[in-house]
Amino acid sequence: MSLVASNGAVWEYMMLRRRPLPLPGTTVPVVHNSADEEEPRDSASTLKIHGKRQQTPFALRFPTYTSKLSVCVTVSVAGLLYLAFLWCETAQLLKAVTLLPAVVCAVLAIVCPGSQRILPSTIVATTLGAQLPQYIAAALASAALLWFGITTARDAIQIKRFKRTVAPPPTQVVISVLVLAGVMLTENFMIWVVSATFFPGQNPKTEPPPLQDNGQRLFQSLMQGFTKHQVVQLRRVWNVQWGLVSALGASFLVLDRYHPTRQLYAVGTRAIYTLSASRFVRTVSFLLTVVPSQVSGCFAQRFPSPPPTDVWEWIAVGFLPAAHGGCNDLIISGHATVTSTLACVAVSAHPSKVFGGCLVCLLLLDYSVEIYEGFHYSVDMWLGLVIVSLFWKVFSFWEDLPETKPANAPTSDATGFPQPEASLSNRDLAVYFASSTVSYLQVVVFPRSIVNGWIVVFVLSVAVCFVFMLRAKTSAEASTFQYYAQHILLCTLHMAFGVYL
Repeated sequence: MSLVASNGAVWEYMMLRRRPLPLPGTTVPVVHNSADEEEPRDSASTLKIHGKRQQTPFALRFPTYTSKLSVCVTVSVAGLLYLAFLWCETAQLLKAVTLLPAVVCAVLAIVCPGSQRILPSTIVATTLGAQLPQYIAAALASAALLWFGITTARDAIQIKRFKRTVAPPPTQVVISVLVLAGVMLTENFMIWVVSATFFPGQNPKTEPPPLQDNGQRLFQSLMQGFTKHQVVQLRRVWNVQWGLVSALGASFLVLDRYHPTRQLYAVGTRAIYTLSASRFVRTVSFLLTVVPSQVSGCFAQRFPSPPPTDVWEWIAVGFLPAAHGGCNDLIISGHATVTSTLACVAVSAHPSKVFGGCLVCLLLLDYSVEIYEGFHYSVDMWLGLVIVSLFWKVFSFWEDLPETKPANAPTSDATGFPQPEASLSNRDLAVYFASSTVSYLQVVVFPRSIVNGWIVVFVLSVAVCFVFMLRAKTSAEASTFQYYAQHILLCTLHMAFGVYL
């Protein structure tokens, strides 16, 4: 019986491998199949096979178990809907239905193997953390940044030695950050220019009526039985914005430690250029056509009324952070460009389409409340989502670049990666702790009027780190400044999103 079972197992295995069954006393020549053994490829050919970008190694390394996952998700969703229908009021039923994407993420965090649990667990944790006060949530985010910076600086390179070195040159990373900073500061100034030169909007008596927004009418009719407070409370329960920020950090962790081919700096450069291009299109759009705002009496609440007559004072107002936007509708939505960029990074870092669908559903729910409250026209949110998605595809070439290495770059080991220091010095701990602390204080304590100054300081610090990295004489020294720049960039994102979102 055991012999029959053994022969049956051999037969099944060979049929699956599509190889002929050998006859007794004969031998079968060994044929090397390219699908069975991976031939060594260089850095550029690894990313492209037959003219197509290689996207499968992550999914092959960590299988998704689709059938098991589908059953678990279906049972969980059906059970939650049934319980909500039996015992919940209308408001509680709506909350339960809209939290289904978070519930599916919780199922993914349980069923998915290995590192695939990180991103779904992050979404679930931020949804649960939405019930905490802001200062506690910001403190947890800063602590997570500090932990991520210290742990990755210590041992990330050893974990990803199997990666091939395909990444944009450090100078391109610095240029992308400077481009984003320039676009954001220019947009901030142009918001004041458009608001100050749209004279009918400065007086409540001469304000033009808002345009008809069919999307807002649709959402208001769907939420007719709920008060505005209940709708806004739903948005706080979802906590989509901070969920996306946390998902960005988790995506960096997954890409940096577990993904076999994609490089953290390549993905970051792609995301930065995507956001920069989207914000540039936004700036040009609201400069070309002025659309009346949906908020009555906006100018007196956000800007000096009347505008200053002195030229230098008038210019100085334009450099104050316009975190709440201008006093005319700004096509396209800046809120949509930022959140859509974060969603693109997070979705691309997880192989499961179910997780991507959950994240998109949460994003659309957040947009629906934004439209319901009248902060943006529905066309602004729609265009923000579409344009960012298109730019994300356009800038995919940043992940297809061949390896570039400066002439004076430090030496590395056989894997092609510089080796980090075995332990962190007091200077390392001071840099990581100071960056995380400043970002936390800016989000919670410091006035919002100085956030642009801190952003400029952090960006210049990143540029200085890259200069020292290029001039380093040893691999350990170069690796130290590389992780300085990475941590400061993450703290800059936390600070900017915490203020402007």
